[in-house]
Amino acid sequence: MFRNKKGSKLTISHIHITGCCFLPDLTWLGNRMLYRTYSPKLFLCIEDFEYKVFIPTITSKIHTIRFFLSGNCYNFFCNQSIRDRQGSLKREEDGMKTQRILSGMRPTGRLHLGHYTGALENWVERQNETLADGSRAYETYFLVADYHSLTTSLDTSPLDQNSIEMVTDWLAAGIDPEKSPVFRQSRIKEHTELFLIFSMLITASRLERNPTLKDQIRDLNMDAITYGHLGYPVLQAADILLYKGNTVPVGEDQIPHVEITREIARRFNNQYQHPGTGSVFEEPGPKITRFSRLVGLDGTAKMSKSLGNTILLSDTEEEITAKMRKAVTDTEKLRKNDPGRPEVCAVFSYHKRFTRSQDIDEIEKECRSGALGCVDCKKRCVDSIIRELAPLHEKRAFYADKPGLVRQILEDGEQRARERAQTTMREVREAMRLG
Repeated sequence: MFRNKKGSKLTISHIHITGCCFLPDLTWLGNRMLYRTYSPKLFLCIEDFEYKVFIPTITSKIHTIRFFLSGNCYNFFCNQSIRDRQGSLKREEDGMKTQRILSGMRPTGRLHLGHYTGALENWVERQNETLADGSRAYETYFLVADYHSLTTSLDTSPLDQNSIEMVTDWLAAGIDPEKSPVFRQSRIKEHTELFLIFSMLITASRLERNPTLKDQIRDLNMDAITYGHLGYPVLQAADILLYKGNTVPVGEDQIPHVEITREIARRFNNQYQHPGTGSVFEEPGPKITRFSRLVGLDGTAKMSKSLGNTILLSDTEEEITAKMRKAVTDTEKLRKNDPGRPEVCAVFSYHKRFTRSQDIDEIEKECRSGALGCVDCKKRCVDSIIRELAPLHEKRAFYADKPGLVRQILEDGEQRARERAQTTMREVREAMRLG
């Protein structure tokens, strides 16, 4: 093994510093930490880690791998591009953090425009964002949160089909499974293991003060909540930290959940230190979405599946038109030529998001003057929505005809996510001296 000038060993835990282990990185790590020599034993020990080293003679035993030749070793990349990984290493060398995002949704039904503007657009933007050197700015993981769906319904019969439909919407919106592992929470057992550990680090009274929980109880008219529902933010913390997420794209209403995640990470680090790397978790920060809230068709609350005030991403042009006819507008505009108040109109809020910017001022002016009636205003809004969603609908039709492909994408993503999760849990157990 490596030894530095003081005689201490370079253990396998040190490999977590770089997150990879092909030969140039071992050399860089050794130089950085004053370790002068290394042994072939190191390669044998690394085989259980996420980025594995294989001697060329045994690569034939590995199926469907993408590898990078370096010296006498191959590095297993789990479908992650070489350019992305090299960019992450360069940021490590420059002292910059690798930004890693874990986001997810519950598979409780088909997605709607609120999901599109409040989450999917931002997911795709983060996924595709690049740095000056061409490498990705973020590592992104996208989670089908099927365990979380049990907090509001114990009926698991629709989960499988709902998951396929939801992932189909993700892919149609631009999620690229080559760049971003897409996977089901229930297929990665490490989520529940870390959830159990984290549940020991936070009090029930702290969770009861979560304002998001209070909103859910009010909106869903709940008389009582389960332990699992109360612990929803704890499982969410496990989801994020299992993949070492340090950036969380959220709407403003989800900031309290991020704060709970930060508290749990801080508490764990204060209680346990890894013998090789010190603190196990980084406290993630929220990244507020630029258009996090879209009002529902009823004009009284945000667009929500549970409230039935949505336009689905899978809706046809006819279905969108029919739903828009029922959308609530200014209740004081009783006749076509009456002056309107765009600021209180749900339809105008859709115009501000989907209509071309050069047309919005004209629509607002015509509404206020009484020159534009609500029927015509809704027709223009439908045209704007359909125009923006046209590429999504085309991609959705492609994936909807190939459910087997969507399932394969999930299975591939689960394999990649599982290896990352196992690495984190190994580090957690070493820090806690468990197992």
